[in-house]
Amino acid sequence: MIFDLPASGILGGIVFQMFFVLAIYAVVHGLFIRARNVDALPGGEYNIASLAAILLRAAGEAIAAFISLVAVGGGIFVWFTGKGVGTILNPPPNFLPLFGDTTFMGGIEFMVGGVMTAILVIVVSYLAAEGLQLISEAAARLQESRRVVSEPSLSSEPSLRLRSGAGS
Repeated sequence: MIFDLPASGILGGIVFQMFFVLAIYAVVHGLFIRARNVDALPGGEYNIASLAAILLRAAGEAIAAFISLVAVGGGIFVWFTGKGVGTILNPPPNFLPLFGDTTFMGGIEFMVGGVMTAILVIVVSYLAAEGLQLISEAAARLQESRRVVSEPSLSSEPSLRLRSGAGS
């Protein structure tokens, strides 16, 4: 499709492809970074909420990186070709917002809309991950309090003994 464009549009297609490859690299690189966080999780009984929080952050970062880079590349593609991003991404992914039209201002709208959507995705995913992290910390505190209650105390104070019945 790129080489069917006029000479001025070919450069826009090549720049879009470079941004697309960069977006894929950013997604994979971000997932490798979050894999270190998964590997660093301490062993324990209540790790699922911590794991879910890390995976939610990773998903948000991956989607945000992809959307923002494809939006910038797509805006440049629109500038050079005067065609919509749907012509090069056929069909465009459902999570990719399609802002703007095929004018120069439409390319700017696509870039700004994509970057703003990426920021929204990252904020929502981080907020949800923090909620899961709070649940994980509450579970860890509950586990610790159960452990403290179940252990006998070795206090030097005499304990109270209840007597049943009447008498001495």
